Amino acid sequence: MHFSKRSGKTNVVVVVVIAVFALWVCGGLAVSLILPAVKMARDASRRTVSTNNMKQLGLALYHYHSLHKTFPPAFIADEDGQPRTSWRALLLPLMAPNYQDDYDFNVAWDDPKNLAALEKYRNVYASPFVGEDGYTSYLAVVGPSTVISTDEQVQLQDVTDGTYVTLCVIEDFKSPVPWSAPIDISPEELLTRYEQKDFPNRMLVLMVDGSVHEMPLGSPQALKAMIFRDDGLTPY
Repeated sequence: MHFSKRSGKTNVVVVVVIAVFALWVCGGLAVSLILPAVKMARDASRRTVSTNNMKQLGLALYHYHSLHKTFPPAFIADEDGQPRTSWRALLLPLMAPNYQDDYDFNVAWDDPKNLAALEKYRNVYASPFVGEDGYTSYLAVVGPSTVISTDEQVQLQDVTDGTYVTLCVIEDFKSPVPWSAPIDISPEELLTRYEQKDFPNRMLVLMVDGSVHEMPLGSPQALKAMIFRDDGLTPY
C-alpha cells in the first residue's frame, strides 16, 4: 500500500489543530475555574485587612472614651448649627501615629488647611475596597439613640442593651466619603438599603465592645436591634 507525502502532512496538520483546540478548551476551562477562586481569595484578604482597620477604630474609640469619658459625637457643629467636624477627625490624633497637630478643629472640614490634612492623612481611614485617595468606607450609624450620636455624647453606661450586641460603625464601600467630612449613615438609610440588599452579602460591623462581625443579608430585625443602644432589643 502506498501513502503519499501530502496525506502524511495533512494528518499532522489535523493532529496539531486538534491539539491546539484541546489546549484552548482546557485553558479556557482552567481560567473559568481559576478566576473566581482568585477573586474569592482577594476579597477574603481585603476583608481581613478591613476587619483589622475596624478593630483599630474600636481601640481609638475606647481611648477617646477613656480621655473624655464619652464616645465622640457624630460631629461638632459650627455657629449656624451645621456639621463642621467629623468624629473621624476627632479620632485623628489617636489614629495617626505621625499626627502633628495640623488639623484645625475650629474651621470646617473643607477649609484649605483641613483639605491639606485630608490629603496628608489620606491612608489613616483607607479601606482596601476603596481606590480613591482620601476616601473612607467606615461610616458611623448616627441618630438620636445610637452610640455615635447626633444629639448627645454617649457614655459606656448608656449602652444598656450591651456593648457586645450594639454596633457603632459599618463598612459601606459602595458609598465612600472623604474621611474628614461629617457624613455618615442614619439608621433609616441603613435599614432601607440593607433590606434592598444594597450591601455585600457579608457587611462588616464594628460593635461597641471592639469586636468586628460579618452581618449577613436577610436579618433586618437583628440589624435593627443592633443599631440602637437602649431600646431593650437584642439580635439573639
